[in-house]
Parts: sequence; structure tokens; C-alpha cells
Amino acid sequence: MRLGLVIAALIATSASASAETPEERAATLVTEGEALGKLGRFDEALARFHEAERVAPNPIHDCYIAVGFARQGKFAHARFYLERCKARANKPEPVSWYATALATVLEGSADYGRVEVQVSLEGVGSATATSIAIRNYPDLPLESGAVVWLPPGSYVIDFARDGFVSTSKTVELSSRGSRVARATLVAERVERTKKRPTLAYINIGVATAALAGAIAMHVRASGIRDRAGETRDPDQFASDLDSFRMNRNIALSLYAVSAVAAGAATYLLLRGDESSDNARVAV
Repeated sequence: MRLGLVIAALIATSASASAETPEERAATLVTEGEALGKLGRFDEALARFHEAERVAPNPIHDCYIAVGFARQGKFAHARFYLERCKARANKPEPVSWYATALATVLEGSADYGRVEVQVSLEGVGSATATSIAIRNYPDLPLESGAVVWLPPGSYVIDFARDGFVSTSKTVELSSRGSRVARATLVAERVERTKKRPTLAYINIGVATAALAGAIAMHVRASGIRDRAGETRDPDQFASDLDSFRMNRNIALSLYAVSAVAAGAATYLLLRGDESSDNARVAV
């Protein structure tokens, strides 16, 4: 009960202390997190430690987070943050708060094995912004060069980045073993496939052929009309007149077909149906 009152007082104090420096705010959050951890409220405690890290980054926060996960029995997460705590401390010998966290975490993970994840990008110097995820532990914030400690078993690690072909690696980890999961992502490229005739192009072809046919029939009808005007034979005149009308009507029909097909082609081209297929394939 008394501890609960202390936590409430700390929270009230933090709410009113708007003039705190980031380091002071982080220290307050750590104190709140420790108090919450003693009450067994580990999710809330971890939230305080993460917030402290966001406000004022410090390797000691990773050690607090590691201990919080260890108290929850999440030793893979605990070892991950403990490893990061040590790496960020950048000291030849572990500092006292790291040693304390190490002793706590090792209580439940003495037989865990070590996995280092490495990723490179073909033709690119930096592998930043690459997504790395262990399927059993997708919430671990991994990046190239990260070290994770996991119980003995089989693990699938997924590597992905926009513009590159995703890949996966399977790691078999023994008790206290050590493995490296290494992947090279290959760039994707856009490959233009062979063009196929689309509906727009088909209509263009129909319009062109119909127009050519209409012009030919028009020229033929004109020739028959001129010949009919020169004949003196009534029977020949009647025959030429019938032939003229037939060729003229065919020409008019072909002009109409050409106009309709040209209109349809224009509509399809404006709508974008003329594009060819694109496929994304690995280089």
C-alpha cells in the first residue's frame, strides 16, 4: 500500500515538473519503473524504461529493460537488451549496473545460444532500413550486426527491404552454441515483357483497314459514275448506276466503321489500356 502511494506521488510529481531536463525526466521515469517492477507490474515498468530511453538515450536503460523482460520470463528479449546495453556502454570492463543485470538475466538463460545476424545489399554500401525479423520473436528490433540469445532450437530469420528480393535463413542452434545468420539481398528490376496487341491497337488496325477500303470503293464508284455519264446505251447506264450505288454504299459503310474504330481506339488510349505488361523479377 505504501509503495503504491509512493508511485502515485512520483507520477504526480513528474506531471508537474515541466521544467525538468531530459536527463532528470529519464531518471524520474526509471525510478517509477523500478517501483512498478517491485509491484510485479512489469509491462508498465518496461513502458517507463522505454520512455526514459526515448527522452534521454543512455545504455543503462537497456539494462533496466533487460531485467524487466527477465522478470517476465522473456529471456530472449532480456539477453538482446543486455547485449545492447554492454555494446553501448563502450567500456573495456562491464560497469556495475551491467554486472547486476547480467546476473539477473543469466538465472533463466544459462543454456541459451548466440546468433549474430548480418545482412548486405548487392551493389549498396549500407544495409540500413533493412527489416530483420525472427519469426518466433518478431518484436525484437534487429539490425545488421545485432546479437541475439535464444533457447536451443530451430529459427527462421526473414530479411526484407523495399526494392530488393526478400529472403529467409534457417538457423539450428544448440545449447550454448554460436551461429551467424548471413544474408545478401539482391536488387529487383523492372523488366518489360514482350508487347502484346491490345484492344486499342486492334481498333487502330481496323480503322486503318476500313479507311483504306472505303477510299478504294469511293474511287471505284467515282470511276463508274464518270463512265455512266458517257454511255449512250440505256441498259449499260442502268447497270453502271446500280454498280455505282453499290460501291458508294460500301464506301460509306467502311467510312462509318473506320470512324467508330478510330473513336474506340482514342478512348482506350486515353484510358491507358494500351500499356504493356511489366513484371518485377530478380536481377
